[in-house]
Amino acid sequence: MKFYEDVFGMKEVFRIHPKSALDMVLCFLSDRHGGAMITLVWYGERKTPYELGENNVHIALVTDDFEGSYQRHKVMGIVCIEELQKDLYYVTMHYGMRPDGSRDRCVRTFRCLDDAESTLTEFLRLRALKRTRHGGEVILADWLEVWLRDFICPNREKTTVHGYENIIRLHLVPALGEVKLPELQPAQLQRYYAELLEKGLSHNTVRKHHVLLHTALEAAVRQGLLRENVTRYVTPPAKVLPSHRYYDPAQLRELFCRCAGTEIEPAVKLAGYLGLRRSEICGLKWRCVDLDAKIVTVREVRTSVGGTFIEKKPKSYSSVRRLCYDGVSDLEKLLTRLHDEWERGQRERGTGFNPEGYVAVTEQGKPWDPNGLGRRVAAFVEENALPSISLHGLRHSFASVANSRSVPMFTISKALGHSSTSITSEVYTHLFDETVQDVVNVVAKAIGTRA
Repeated sequence: MKFYEDVFGMKEVFRIHPKSALDMVLCFLSDRHGGAMITLVWYGERKTPYELGENNVHIALVTDDFEGSYQRHKVMGIVCIEELQKDLYYVTMHYGMRPDGSRDRCVRTFRCLDDAESTLTEFLRLRALKRTRHGGEVILADWLEVWLRDFICPNREKTTVHGYENIIRLHLVPALGEVKLPELQPAQLQRYYAELLEKGLSHNTVRKHHVLLHTALEAAVRQGLLRENVTRYVTPPAKVLPSHRYYDPAQLRELFCRCAGTEIEPAVKLAGYLGLRRSEICGLKWRCVDLDAKIVTVREVRTSVGGTFIEKKPKSYSSVRRLCYDGVSDLEKLLTRLHDEWERGQRERGTGFNPEGYVAVTEQGKPWDPNGLGRRVAAFVEENALPSISLHGLRHSFASVANSRSVPMFTISKALGHSSTSITSEVYTHLFDETVQDVVNVVAKAIGTRA
């Protein structure tokens, strides 16, 4: 499945689960743009051949007259296999035509007839709303509801969906929700951004509002609800690079010494020695730590969505990475000791002590809340009268030390889990500016024009 996701950009639309170990698992993939789907079949524990033969291929076609097409195919001598009882209900929602002439539609599958009927009813209600409300023109609030549910929820991470929901519910709907889509004006949006800034929201946060609006209105254009996307004529706030404090090697050593033996020691050293993100630290488990090879594999993160903690794969493929700490004696000793403590806790306290095997836990053996961990590190730094720094700032410190030792940007980017060096250079531009200045100084000194 991962091959089709990575290479063709296809996502799982629905899955037919087996009723027994001998039944097949059918997984349907779609790019959500055209009408074509790919069906992946897993035979499970089936020992007998599939009755249509192995490696079969089938093509599915859409027809407005199924019964007529079915009878014509039988007359033509084409084998027609009837599955009268599937216990599945399909709802196809048509949103109109795309500019290229293809149909824009979404297919959803239900096991319960009531769920299918309620979904269809809601879709028809919103479609009718489009045609009747405000003289046939849908308002922004209604379109954002449809866009979020049908375009975003099936295709984005839960954390992204939750963030969008908050922006829409707390800001966009109260400010612009009743405005008809065709009546949205650039001046309205420009004023909306200005008011958000006046309320104290950061430039980067307001830019997220702009990105959301642009994406939602672009989809509305494709659905025939708008002639053009008015966000094209609006100037969003300029992107501001976050100013993170970072430690030099001496300051890192001081922090490592001060936090030794505390509950934040694992997090601090994983961030400082390996450059891990907060969510990566909170999601790291012992099964991802090879104590013999001295390798940490980052393949899970722990974060919160609406107050609920979830574990998921990292956001991008490049964030999944292996980091070798061979030769980092301080980290070697720490991880060995923590693993021994975890195993001892399992024996003495039972499986209720950190049952999932998290590397960084509280004194009670509970996994960290990423936000709570960040606050705890910040409080520790303040209590010990150390220069102010966040847990994420230690990740920046990792990059800073690597850069100061002339480690190539590509290597730093790979260690940090960035998808490209351009992201690294943008995020850490303050570090690389210093390197550029060093180059200028070296050249000037060689020429003999610098005092």
